[in-house]
Amino acid sequence: MIVIKQKFSFGLGHVINDVSSALWFSYALIFLQIIVNLQPTVSASLFFVGQLVDSVATPFIGVLIDKYSTKKKWNALGVILIVISFPFIFHVWKDISWRIIPNYAFAIIIFQVGWATIQISHLSLIPEMTALLEERADLTTLRYVVYVCSNIVIYVMAFFILQESKINSINVIEPSDSWKFEVVAILAVFIGIFCSITFQYLLRTPPIRNKNETNQNLRTWKKFSSICCSPNLFLLALIYTSSRMFQVLNFVYIPFFINETNVRNSGILALAPFFSFIASLIVSLGLNFLGRLYCNNNKVLFTAGTLFSLLNCVSIYLNPDEFDDSTFIYIASVLCGWFNLL
Repeated sequence: MIVIKQKFSFGLGHVINDVSSALWFSYALIFLQIIVNLQPTVSASLFFVGQLVDSVATPFIGVLIDKYSTKKKWNALGVILIVISFPFIFHVWKDISWRIIPNYAFAIIIFQVGWATIQISHLSLIPEMTALLEERADLTTLRYVVYVCSNIVIYVMAFFILQESKINSINVIEPSDSWKFEVVAILAVFIGIFCSITFQYLLRTPPIRNKNETNQNLRTWKKFSSICCSPNLFLLALIYTSSRMFQVLNFVYIPFFINETNVRNSGILALAPFFSFIASLIVSLGLNFLGRLYCNNNKVLFTAGTLFSLLNCVSIYLNPDEFDDSTFIYIASVLCGWFNLL
């Protein structure tokens, strides 16, 4: 039985990833393109490099974490990498464009390696902390709750920092707002540092697996290989990848969409994702209480999420740009939160 103190400390071990990924997906691309004034293709390429490094580093780091040292030490290493790199992604370098590109690329690469290290080390703690499936499910749910709460906190903080009425400007943000993004990034890192220190101090190191358990895991390799040959696995992977791609596109490009509208309060850049996560949290609580009674079919829930995604696209397409009205943006944000959860 895992005590509440251990659950609480476990939940804090991933906060720095949650707050940094919120800023990365929501603001990195628009920051590089509008604040730093890089070409759209260059900004997109830097963003792509980050995602590519993440995809390559994740399995490689997973192998290293499984073989060497403890999960908490790897988590601490990931925190250090994020701390020394993430603020520089939202820093404006005073130099000509082509010479600052390597600076951003290097910071992004270090950040993504650190992010992957924390992600894998924290997730791999779950089977080591408990052998009970119910407790593992509770820890997984706790990770999601902390993820949502971290995003809500970071967007509320961003709202108060970014909020400014720009009636005489054609854009919601402009190069003079660079300091705001830098402040938000630094505050996010400080929040992550505090939570990571608490995690390292309070969480007891899980016992090292005995040899019998290790041998048992090795014997499951053949079963795992047979699962990998199943066509359903690849079909599921295709569906998940497509859904995840649509989610990321929404997070990345909604700030650009807001910048193209006649809304002239930059605080909406934080309010839009904030309402999205609030809507997601409400639906999550509703499913926990009512889902088992009325709908426990994953296919039905996925279909409902797909319909919400289509409605989200329609609401964005029909958004009137003749006047300053943020209603459609909030509707799109709520629909985005619904289909992201489902």
